[in-house]
Amino acid sequence: MQLRRNDRRSGGFTLIEILVATAVLIILVAMVASIVQSGNTVISSSRKHLSADSQAREVFGQFGMDLARMPRRLDLDVLTSSSNNAIFFYSEAPGFQSTTDTRQFNKLSLVGYRVNDKAQLERLGKGLNWENQPFLTFSTQPLTTNATPLPASTIAGAWGSTVGSSPAYGNGTDDNYHLLADGVFRIYYCFQTTNGTFTKTPVATAMTGPLGDATSLILTLAILDEDSRKIATDSSKLASALPEPDLSNGKLPAETWQSAVDNVDKFAQDAGIPTAAASRVRIYQRSFPLTSP
Repeated sequence: MQLRRNDRRSGGFTLIEILVATAVLIILVAMVASIVQSGNTVISSSRKHLSADSQAREVFGQFGMDLARMPRRLDLDVLTSSSNNAIFFYSEAPGFQSTTDTRQFNKLSLVGYRVNDKAQLERLGKGLNWENQPFLTFSTQPLTTNATPLPASTIAGAWGSTVGSSPAYGNGTDDNYHLLADGVFRIYYCFQTTNGTFTKTPVATAMTGPLGDATSLILTLAILDEDSRKIATDSSKLASALPEPDLSNGKLPAETWQSAVDNVDKFAQDAGIPTAAASRVRIYQRSFPLTSP
């Protein structure tokens, strides 16, 4: 009888054993939950990074095609903005036709890139034709190296309502603007010259054309993913948080902007966004060769 009672006792679990097993189970569940959460965070961050990469590729691809089709003629204007958030030029790339134009394809377009008041990148593709377009003309004959084109023959003079007013061009209105990348909140372009230096505005003359001796155009983008932008209530503050690049020391814009973004706490404070969102800003840069006129 005593032996049977001992057998029944050894067949169950004590309260301490149950508590220990429960504690181990809780620890395992917490570890698994932590691993899953960390995995989700990594996946979410990677997805946002891939989204920014995709937008950068799309912008660089479209800009590269437009620039490659830009006729490098001395009598075709190029307009740049002092705020460096807009650029306009003529290109043989496709553009939108007006509703009254019955021709199927345009032979020429006024192309532009600008960051709008919502800190989103827009592209202008205004379909034109070579006939009766405003080629650069000069009152000084014969042409001299310091000749100034007649205002009506420039992009600003001919398409003022489309490109906007000086000096911060890019604030004009036109039905042919369309949203290209809603994550791009600032752009910056500069030019490399034949002597290897970088400049924001090439020296334009009647003898060298509007791009002077520039051999390539360098375009820099700052991108913030859609989810992070939802908590960036002041888009102008977001764009102004990036400093104006100083090209005089040979430092390209991407290096200057990346240094600012790497200082996450200060950038978040200047941009008025949480630190987590500020850490997701991505900087991209690409150089595009310019053919000689």
